[in-house]
Amino acid sequence: MNHVRRYHLALCTLAVALAAALGLQTHAVRRVAPLNPLVMAMVDLERVLENLEERAHLDSELVRLSEEIDASLESRRQEINNLDREIELYEVGSDKRTQILQRQQLLTLEYRAFVDHGQLRLERQQSRGLRLLYMSIRSAAADLAGTNGWDLVSMNDSAIDFREGDGVNVVSQIANRRVLWTNPDLDVTDLIVEHMNARFDAMAVR
Repeated sequence: MNHVRRYHLALCTLAVALAAALGLQTHAVRRVAPLNPLVMAMVDLERVLENLEERAHLDSELVRLSEEIDASLESRRQEINNLDREIELYEVGSDKRTQILQRQQLLTLEYRAFVDHGQLRLERQQSRGLRLLYMSIRSAAADLAGTNGWDLVSMNDSAIDFREGDGVNVVSQIANRRVLWTNPDLDVTDLIVEHMNARFDAMAVR
């Protein structure tokens, strides 16, 4: 009989403890403010890059550097070719002919080194320009997010077409995608482009 009483007492104690715990939990839930829904915005990065005045400016700078390097290469190439005609003026085995040949060999080595250096300069400027452009896009996205109350601005890679052709790894292209579909109403690409072009124009006026 005592065992039965102790058993009922234990059950009552457990029930009271559970009720108290549930009461505290309910009170805690009431105190937590409901979470606001996430506000997302999507950007077609490829379309942004195609329509930025800043991108056009960087491309023109890259073209200018390429033309500058090409002009220097043409001048060096012409100097090497001129030595061909000068070599013919002297007898084979003569000191003067040997000196010109050595000079031509040296200029040829310098020409090849300049070709490699010029390519490196172009790659560096292109990489630097793209890096600055990406940082500028991030800055513009942050500005507009603060103004419009966006919580997340994401790149919409579902808008990018698949590359086709022999040797193209389709599986890799699919694996690198992060977005299957997005509501067109979330697209803010035009806003990003307008904001960045206006900011670039304002900086160009200064």
